[in-house]
Amino acid sequence: MLPEPQRVNWIASIFGRKGSGKSFLAKEIAKEERRVIAIDSLGEYDEMQVFTGYEECIKAMVAAEHLTAFKLALRTYSLEEDLELMDLVFKMTHLTLIVEETSRYVSPASLPQSLEQLVRYGRHSAINQVYLARRPSEIHRDLTAQSDVIVSFVQHERRDVEYLRSFMGDAANGVSGLKTYDGLVYGEDIKMPWPIVSLKYLGPLNGGGNSDLDREPPL
Repeated sequence: MLPEPQRVNWIASIFGRKGSGKSFLAKEIAKEERRVIAIDSLGEYDEMQVFTGYEECIKAMVAAEHLTAFKLALRTYSLEEDLELMDLVFKMTHLTLIVEETSRYVSPASLPQSLEQLVRYGRHSAINQVYLARRPSEIHRDLTAQSDVIVSFVQHERRDVEYLRSFMGDAANGVSGLKTYDGLVYGEDIKMPWPIVSLKYLGPLNGGGNSDLDREPPL
């Protein structure tokens, strides 16, 4: 088995259509982390402590701030409330933030201040970040530019392939041919959480070449 790389703070962007495996991968990452907050707009993280409603979410975050371990799935009723939760996350330290359906909050032309400050300065407070979206072309460029790791499951739209190519080079050309649960990984191993390292070395396409390893689908 490959040794786990030295841990450093990181930002990961994960792309893929519904059912491709991106949320499963995020959950595997969460299992490896001690302090996790998921902005769970899709209701994906029932295995965590679930809190619904803005006030309940705030209370849960305040109560957890000084704990050595917690895993919170926070569900509010509006984008504005979600962004306010992200403002509060920015004031915390040493945790991993997971944001589902990132394209609900950003666009290619707009990056709210709540996310901008996390992306630009969150690592100074040891805040790891995982951003999930269906299509990379729907995400603000600053978010992907600040990502240490980019994972894409199968993509078919030309704009998305071209977007990935701007980061990954010619390796991105193979993203349209990926099978379900296989991912294309870009970034340095030392900045990847272990589930992404595993995906990289077991997956069929990571900058070229196919793997002959027999395995259960990781996602």
